[in-house]
Amino acid sequence: MNRFLAIAAAAVVASGAAAAAPQARPSVLLVTLDTTRADHLGCYGADFARTPNLDRLAAAGTRFDLALAPAPLTLPSHASILTGRVPRRHGVRDNTLYRLGPDVPALAEALRAAGYSTAAFVSSAVLDRGSGIARGFERFDDDVRVGDRRAFDWRERAATTTNRAVLAALPSLRPPFLLWVHYYDPHLPYVPPEPFRSRLAGRPYDGEIAFVDHAFGELLAAVRGRGGPLLVVVAGDHGESLGEHGEEAHGVFLYRATQRVPLLVAGPGVPAGRVERRAVGLIDVAPTVLAILGLPPLPGADGRAVLGPSARANAARALEMETFYPRLAYGWSPLRALVAEGYEYVDAPRPELYRLEDDPGELRNLAASLPERAARLAAALASAVGDDTLAAPAEPDPEIAERRRRLAALGYVGGT
Repeated sequence: MNRFLAIAAAAVVASGAAAAAPQARPSVLLVTLDTTRADHLGCYGADFARTPNLDRLAAAGTRFDLALAPAPLTLPSHASILTGRVPRRHGVRDNTLYRLGPDVPALAEALRAAGYSTAAFVSSAVLDRGSGIARGFERFDDDVRVGDRRAFDWRERAATTTNRAVLAALPSLRPPFLLWVHYYDPHLPYVPPEPFRSRLAGRPYDGEIAFVDHAFGELLAAVRGRGGPLLVVVAGDHGESLGEHGEEAHGVFLYRATQRVPLLVAGPGVPAGRVERRAVGLIDVAPTVLAILGLPPLPGADGRAVLGPSARANAARALEMETFYPRLAYGWSPLRALVAEGYEYVDAPRPELYRLEDDPGELRNLAASLPERAARLAAALASAVGDDTLAAPAEPDPEIAERRRRLAALGYVGGT
């Protein structure tokens, strides 16, 4: 048992909030949806969507209307989901070159120390064990397939293929458990299988989301079939621009198209049919799960519990976002942003300020017309990030070099 597991185990024993026996706690199903915009789900108002399973989960629990990703990239966002930290504090700033270090406490470690069995099934090489994301999982299935998907040598497995691996392992997963399942399908290229391709003809991205919703429904039925209480958390890792602001995919900009993601929570202790309007972040996922379970928070987490007995309702909040992908891939300026006071401020070569309620598409830059507010948010952002600078590994690492080669097969650009 490593140092953190030992500390976490001691904290569980000592904490009055954690006095309940492990078997009395619910199991946790964490599902992450790659490249999924919130506004392309039915429960978020998309009338064209075919997402009945996710919509039912939203109705049975709490839906967060404005959940924000800390970065428009898969690995940094997942590292934030699992550690409760923003990228500059967990150290993963891009899909390549970086991996989660062993000194950052993670959700799976905390639950394992509390007596949970832990398993994860990921659907893309971006989240393979070489990323460092596997820490705390007794079983980590990253056996993604290699096949021709017409665009490039594709290292992903379809949601239904991932489900087959999960269902084969499910009987051996001892409750209470943490089961993390990652679906990758809405990522480019958009090639939904039938019947989802025909049902959403001309909308292949939404066909992929419909396919993932179908797979999620099968997964949830199987996990619920194990019996016992179950806490279900579904979160997108980032969205997709789909041509907005001149960006086809994601990674370069920090607008709501890529930063606003679905976040749904349902299960014991979670209000049903509730819509939470305040802004929350993916950094809040791990703190919220631990709070609902009555377990101590992760040391050093930036996020906070937004459900459960320790939730801080209506507290003032500032959420930071970043992307260093433009710099690493193209030598362009990196971007940082702060969401606070109902505005988003983007620290770009030409500063940007948007009032989110009136301008959800972020089309009217108010930085010049509201200079005092822009200056205040700029100062708050500068204070938050301090002297943070982008740090790449100083020494060549053969494992990272091999990981970059695999990710290049996925179409990811990376460099320094």
